Amino acid sequence: MRVYIAGMTGRWLAAIVFLMTGCREVGLKEDIHVLRKDIGALEKKVKPETPIYVDDFGSALDDETASVPFEIYEHVVRHLARMSDDDVRAKVAKSVDFDQLVDDSNKTRGNFVRMEGVIGRIWKERVDIPGLPEPWVYAGIVFVKNRDPLLFHVIERPDLLYLKQDMVYLDAIFLKVIEYELQGGGTVRAPLVVGRRLHKYH
Repeated sequence: MRVYIAGMTGRWLAAIVFLMTGCREVGLKEDIHVLRKDIGALEKKVKPETPIYVDDFGSALDDETASVPFEIYEHVVRHLARMSDDDVRAKVAKSVDFDQLVDDSNKTRGNFVRMEGVIGRIWKERVDIPGLPEPWVYAGIVFVKNRDPLLFHVIERPDLLYLKQDMVYLDAIFLKVIEYELQGGGTVRAPLVVGRRLHKYH
């Protein structure tokens, strides 16, 4: 049983909490435990010829959990690695915005979207996926409208970025929403997208 984001979900959530509270150190209401999903529950094995996203993936990308089956993640990433930036841009659904991802994830899941905002944090995560330009992906957080967290993975090395200052955008496929509660009360829902490249506005 392999689950992508097994080690990074806590880092994501802790980073978002830290950044959203004026850099004060706070804890989550509960300890973060990654809920592992049995990939054997997928009815069909993901094959290379399968399109980058099919509706059958939806049942395994439940917003109630903080995990993504590695087979689906690897399949999406390998497809993206074979696409050009123009290919990805051509698939963007211009009618889908951030609020729709959060409020209607079941309908918007699998759509390519363009998201933009201020870069909050970025780091490297090692992955075991052949065909990538490097043996890792770049994970991080973009704050859309200067407040709403967007979780992302991209496979290309980003430009030099000044955290909490630079405006960026990315064209990416939306997979799911990750929800968590803050210690002081309130719930934050953050979409997770995967793309090729994080672009810096110059």
